[in-house]
Formats: sequence, C-alpha cells, structure tokens
Amino acid sequence: MDEHLKNGRFFIAKQCKGNEICACCGEQRAEKPLAKVLKNTFTEINQLVKAPSDFICESCEKIYLSSDMRFKCIYSATMHSYEVIQRTDVIEKICNPQKQWVLSVPYSFKKHHWLYAGLSDEHHAYIGTDDRTVYFSYDKHNISYIVEQIQDLVTYGVPRAEIISGNYSVFSLDKYRFIPIYEEHIQPLRSCGLVELIVKFTPALKEKLVYKSEVENPMLTQSEFDAVNFLSSIASNSQYRIENGIQFWQGFFERRVNRFKNFEATIFASKLSESVGASQGIYIDMLTQKSNEELESMMKEIREKTHILISIVYSERNKNK
Repeated sequence: MDEHLKNGRFFIAKQCKGNEICACCGEQRAEKPLAKVLKNTFTEINQLVKAPSDFICESCEKIYLSSDMRFKCIYSATMHSYEVIQRTDVIEKICNPQKQWVLSVPYSFKKHHWLYAGLSDEHHAYIGTDDRTVYFSYDKHNISYIVEQIQDLVTYGVPRAEIISGNYSVFSLDKYRFIPIYEEHIQPLRSCGLVELIVKFTPALKEKLVYKSEVENPMLTQSEFDAVNFLSSIASNSQYRIENGIQFWQGFFERRVNRFKNFEATIFASKLSESVGASQGIYIDMLTQKSNEELESMMKEIREKTHILISIVYSERNKNK
C-alpha cells in the first residue's frame, strides 16, 4: 500500500530540482530540510514520510502547506497537476476510472486527507480520506451498481448512519423490506470504506421517495418460520415489552436474544423468557412438538439471523394490530 501512496504523490507533484531524496514522494529532487517545513501541530509524520530522508522537495512542500489539501476534493488524471472538484463530482469520478488517476476527499476538514491517496487505475482504486485509504477492485465489483443501490437507500430515507454501519434498526428493516437484498451487494464493500464514502458524498434530497412494499409477508423457510413464531410468542408475553415498548424493540429484546442464543433450545427459551419478564412455560408446547433436528435448525436461524428475524416479528405484530 505504501508504494501506491508514494506513486500517488509523485503523480500530482510538479517537477522540481534538488540533490536529495524527498521524504514524501521518494524522488531525488529535494533540497529543503524537512524539519524547517513541518509545523509543531502536525501529527501525521508517519503518513507524510514515505522515504528515508530528512529533506522534502519544493512541490511536496507546497502540497503539504496548501489549504486545498485539507478543505477541498482533489482529483488528477494528468501527471504533475491536480484540480479542485466539487463534492457533487466525486462519485462520478469513482464510477468512471481513468488509466491513471488520483482522488482525495475530506470528511472533517481537519486532516491532510491527501496523505492517504494513492495512484489508482482502471482496475484498482486507492482513494484518500481523513485517516484511511479506501481501496477496492473494479474487477471484482460493479461499482456503478453499488453506487446506485446505496443512493437508492438514501433516496428512500434509510438513515445514513445505518447504511454506513450496516446496523439497521428493527424499524428500518420493517419499513424498507428491500434492505436485505441490497445488503448482499453492499456489505462486502463496507469494511474497505467505500460505503461510507458514497453515503457521505450522496447529496441530500429535498423530497424523499416513498417506498411501498408489494409483499406483505417475507418468504420464509420452515426453520425461519418456526424461529419467528418462537420469538414472537416470548415477545408477546413480555412484561417488559408491555411497559417499555419502544426500548424493547430498539435493542433490549435483541440484546437478550444475543446473550442466550448459543444455548440449546430449551435452556435458551427459559433464560430468554425470564430475562424479558415473559411467563415461564409459554413455549413448552411449541418445543415439545418439534424434533431435535427441527429445534437445532430453528436455533441455527436465530443465531445467524437474529436481527432480521426480530424485525419480522416486529413487523408481523404491527400488521396484526
């Protein structure tokens, strides 16, 4: 990764003369001592220095001192030059990669985001942000399609923070039934930072589109259906839910399920019922009518799909009111 960062800096830095190696871009063209350039408040020395040298070239010095490199979006597709682009142009640049290009964007305006920008091409992107390099492969992912899906979520009103984190609330999963389908494509690109970048640079809309689900009931396997019925029976009888409905659905119930879901079915049911104030034994008939294989399949669904199953329970309860 460091080599890509050095190449990115050399690509945008202008040509200059000097006898020493530049600590920033790694080229033999520096002449000014680095110690005379760095400010006392600068804390990202490890990101700035990419070559063993105590000197910095004139061009890298100007880039380091430029306010554009902290407050503006920077783009280059021509060697030894860069341009300031509008925030609205960032996603278009990402979706249309050139043979060689550098892109760096600010989030907080307090960091030298260009320190994390590398030299990108038609196959790989190394985009600079405040404190990380957003890396992804065009050969592995249809980036334009991912952008469209994320922008759809924003357009319909899914909270941006939930899209960035992937931790959708029960309420969002109930209202926007298409989220799990979109997540199949979006989730693999969350850890690299691309999802956050796209969300941050998708402009706010004055009017959001209204989503109306055409499917009242999600298609469930038998094991998923059993899990929903099981969780629903406990939620329905929970005294805590009756007294604190909002808190119950905003995370209390899910945290309790996560705490006990690694137990086998009968112990899980007993501990979960007790923790949410549900009547002991409400689940007995349901459990005794199932084989051990069916109970294990049900518990497997609960362990792997806790969040989505609870959202279905919430949705079904509201629908039936």
